[in-house]
Amino acid sequence: MHVEAVYACFEEITTHPYLEKERGLPAALLESQRFAGRVRKDDTPYKNVIFPHFDQNGLGGYEIKNRGFTGFARGGEKGLWMSHTRDDDNRLVFCESAIDALSHAVLFPDDRTRYASIGGKPNPLQPELIRAAVTRMPQGAEIVAAMNNDADGEVLAGVVEKAVKLSNRNDLRFTVHQPVGFKDFNDQLRLKPASSLPYRHGTPSVA
Repeated sequence: MHVEAVYACFEEITTHPYLEKERGLPAALLESQRFAGRVRKDDTPYKNVIFPHFDQNGLGGYEIKNRGFTGFARGGEKGLWMSHTRDDDNRLVFCESAIDALSHAVLFPDDRTRYASIGGKPNPLQPELIRAAVTRMPQGAEIVAAMNNDADGEVLAGVVEKAVKLSNRNDLRFTVHQPVGFKDFNDQLRLKPASSLPYRHGTPSVA
């Protein structure tokens, strides 16, 4: 209840200097229906970025991010940061962080993809939340583990793969997508020329 009360005071945002200038995430992305309301800022002088985590009971905690700082809600517990969903989604992308998930959406825009992040090393409750999110996907969907390009990322990809197997959904397809030549997808986004990005003015380009 304390976490929910504090979180309710945070302002929904579609733009933030830290996200735009340092992380390369365009305001148009946060304004989209997919991510609307999934990013907030706190009421401290630092105006930290807030990413809510949800579990089977609703809001369970929130990740706190800013330049050189990462924290989590006092008294809260990690669940999954999630984008909004649509009935016709056919792909679910899991990333290590919400910023990586947003970066993946900029780099590889797809109107039928939903996104989730686990916020780093998983706690004992998160594998079941991953399995539940996988189970909710429509028939024939693709589940993507888009983790960091390192040893820890491989471990986390294995967590997602195991959750897919435990879902007993033989119709689902599991794939691994790692950034090539970069540690994570935000590094890839920030170091890629803006003119080459497919996500412009809030609308994904059509191939």
